[in-house]
Amino acid sequence: MTYIGARNTFFCWHVEDNHLYATNYVIAGAPKVWSGVPPSAMARMEEVWRAVFPSLFSRHPDLYYWKTCIFSPKVLAAFGIPCYRAVHEAGTFMFTSPGAYHTGFNTGFNVAESANFAFGGWLPPGAAWETRRPRASLTSAV
Repeated sequence: MTYIGARNTFFCWHVEDNHLYATNYVIAGAPKVWSGVPPSAMARMEEVWRAVFPSLFSRHPDLYYWKTCIFSPKVLAAFGIPCYRAVHEAGTFMFTSPGAYHTGFNTGFNVAESANFAFGGWLPPGAAWETRRPRASLTSAV
């Protein structure tokens, strides 16, 4: 994927599709600011997310996968969830691990690209994750 960022544009909390690894490279321009939760805190973060947005989750149990929610890392800190911040400068890479929730914003105009990838060891846990993923019913999607 190629991304064109502008000042204060953002990407919502999410894990990579199918819990793959990801790399993001800022080709040129202003930095991105990332916040991330380690994979070891994934389940606890999802509990907080459900507590913060209970009515949304009652209608859409697969809300985690929509990439539509954003909230301050301070919310996670209030619940004791570790959250880390990184500034991603042009000419550098950012890597995310499977199951690591992340969000961020652009500090100005930039151009970036990203790719998902997997190692051979990803296949068994990737298949197991797919069977656990909540599915929205037709009525909950309306």
